[in-house]
Amino acid sequence: MRVMLERGGQAKEICELITQLNDHLTFKIISLAEEALVRQGRGTPPVAYVWMALGSEGRQEQTLSTDQDNALVFADLEPSREPEVQAYFLALAEEVVSGLERCGFPRCTGNMMASNPKWCQPLRVWREYYRKWITVRDLSAQDILISSIFFDFRAIYGPGDFLKELADSIREDIARSPTFLPNLALRSLETKPPLGFFNRLIVEKSGEYKDKLNLKLHGFIPLVDAVRILALEQNIGKTNTLERIKALTDKGVFPGDNGRDLYESFNLLMLLRFRHHLDQMNRGKKLDNYINPSALTQIQRSMLKSAFKAIDRLQNQLEIRFGLTALRQR
Repeated sequence: MRVMLERGGQAKEICELITQLNDHLTFKIISLAEEALVRQGRGTPPVAYVWMALGSEGRQEQTLSTDQDNALVFADLEPSREPEVQAYFLALAEEVVSGLERCGFPRCTGNMMASNPKWCQPLRVWREYYRKWITVRDLSAQDILISSIFFDFRAIYGPGDFLKELADSIREDIARSPTFLPNLALRSLETKPPLGFFNRLIVEKSGEYKDKLNLKLHGFIPLVDAVRILALEQNIGKTNTLERIKALTDKGVFPGDNGRDLYESFNLLMLLRFRHHLDQMNRGKKLDNYINPSALTQIQRSMLKSAFKAIDRLQNQLEIRFGLTALRQR
């Protein structure tokens, strides 16, 4: 990665490299886990299943600082067999999660992993999960957070037609639930890009991160969330943010050059995060997403401000598109 950055590599290329390496590793660990269960006398998988990547892994946008977000979907079967089959897949998932942990991928602190019984379920239960997230009004902030992670999914191991069925079901539920996307958009606007009066960057005023800003929380997440919402509205099956931006641009969703600006903004934010993480690794520090704008060059600061302006325009587009002013007044 360091060489790629030094040679002017773009975020898309670096993300693709990380994804290829991580996918290959995960695939191998799952294969070894299946073999381990055979040796333990548990046999081979009793039904077809899919190992599902979620969140940044599902979007193919992992950085050097990432934990595990995964889930397991297995084929529907008669209810009487479900406990036995789930027990097998929970044992398999624990083998995989432990293997990933040994390879440097920490467990998710929120326990959003396939080793959690809640996230190791037959296809029919997954349909019910998504239906609840989409159709139930007044979801909690935690449910909103969970749903945002689970709307960025892809198969790493197993038959992809499982997830096609799930994606088709999700599209149908969204089409029948006109309040879902506006409510999701409303929540997404709670986090704004850190630009203040006179185009000044807003940084932490005190504490451990004084004079720094959280590039992930106040830049990357608002961009990714807004693009996801528009992609869901437009029935775009892509999960990668850059691919979503391109598809939305091709559909004419973004006015003027906004699509290009968002593409460049995403690229900049990811490159800054990659460089920041490499610098912290070189200095033996714990990886985070807080950067000090004063440590950037004048050109980098100018580009960062332009990126935040593009995200602000995107959020304004959501505000108008989904009638959020009227929604707040209800």
